[in-house]
Amino acid sequence: MALTKFIINDNITLKLEDGKTIIYVAGKRFNQCKYLLLNILVGKVNLYDEISSIDEAVEIYDKNSEETYHNFDDKISPREEFVAHCSNLQAWYENNYDTRLLMANLAFPLLKRLTEVGDTLARKKFKEEIAKRLESGFASVVTYLIEEGYINYLTKEELYSSLLSVRESEITRKLDYYIIENVVPELVKDKTRHHITKKLTSLQVVSDIINLPQLLKLNLDIIEVNKSNPFAITDRLPKNAFSVRNNRIVKIKLSGFPMGVKIPNFISNFENLEYIFLVNNHLNNFPEFLFTLENLKFITIYDETLLKSIGTEKIRNIKEKLKKKDVLMWI
Repeated sequence: MALTKFIINDNITLKLEDGKTIIYVAGKRFNQCKYLLLNILVGKVNLYDEISSIDEAVEIYDKNSEETYHNFDDKISPREEFVAHCSNLQAWYENNYDTRLLMANLAFPLLKRLTEVGDTLARKKFKEEIAKRLESGFASVVTYLIEEGYINYLTKEELYSSLLSVRESEITRKLDYYIIENVVPELVKDKTRHHITKKLTSLQVVSDIINLPQLLKLNLDIIEVNKSNPFAITDRLPKNAFSVRNNRIVKIKLSGFPMGVKIPNFISNFENLEYIFLVNNHLNNFPEFLFTLENLKFITIYDETLLKSIGTEKIRNIKEKLKKKDVLMWI
């Protein structure tokens, strides 16, 4: 009798149903295995050393995942594909649920579900795998983990340590502490802003969603399209956020600093910073440290207090000085 059911362990079973491979977790249908890229051989994971993850393999081949897998799948029968999926999931289990061996959008939901049904190994590996893949800095996986909320399973200490370099992790902790100690108390005192909370105001990590060409067009619709986007320029809520590329902070938004609370100079230690957004911070002076950031490309300032304080002539001079450094400023 042909194989139509394969048991990986007490919690994972694969079944071939109507020519499709279906994953069951603890006896309940979890998901269909849609794509197949590589047939991983149990005990021979070292064969893939040059490609650090399946996600990276997809990007290296410069095709979207569906095309890549379908081109491969068309050459094999549903039964052969089922056997290959069984082999891959078996390898994943025997390598301690190493998420590099499956696509992230299968590995992490599956690992999460396994923790929910009480899988001991999954519970041990879940946070460890999130941190490990963040530390890899591989853009598509980092974006996936941020956008799907997996970073919320880590403490801030764990998140900063895995997502950032040691130095930038320390600076980010310092900035977060500065906001909590100096910004939040002043905002909470304002009875008209009773909705302000420490959670809302403290630093958030967001995916790298705004690029320079969009900003050059000054197309605010693009920036505002996601109303929950902390980088939204005209969002008046004091949301502070940053995004990361290759374990370095490249974008940062600081917002809602009350009168008298300065933008801290130590932000200049984010040496890879490319974009900075300063929104409703009641600034009396332009932050001079911004001139020292070597990789800065774009500054956005939305601050009526600053406009009134320094005037249009000084703003024009600042723009000219920045332009000589190839930095554009929108205010």
